[in-house]
Amino acid sequence: MEKFFDYTTGDSAVWCRVLFTLDRLVAVLIPLYTGRVCGRRASARLYVVIACIAAVAKNAHVLVTRGAEYATKSFCVNGTLHHQIVLDDVCGRPNDEYKVSTRDIQTKRISH
Repeated sequence: MEKFFDYTTGDSAVWCRVLFTLDRLVAVLIPLYTGRVCGRRASARLYVVIACIAAVAKNAHVLVTRGAEYATKSFCVNGTLHHQIVLDDVCGRPNDEYKVSTRDIQTKRISH
């Protein structure tokens, strides 16, 4: 979910900046048409909403295709069965060398 919000807010911010730049470009190059083409508050809000919806639609796949996959491992200690949730796979990694958890990277406990 964190990646989805990162990607979506990044895309939305970029497209909002593009829209504002185009608004100013029209205001400078064609000042007589500025009132008809841009400058209306309702139009600006509509353009921003469309940019945000497009960013959500573009990044919706991240909710399904990215993220860590966990598995339950069972083991027995002194005749008692224990269950532990462990990181099984990191979706989207290019090969097995990159199968490292985020916690290992943050604490720099990667052993080669």
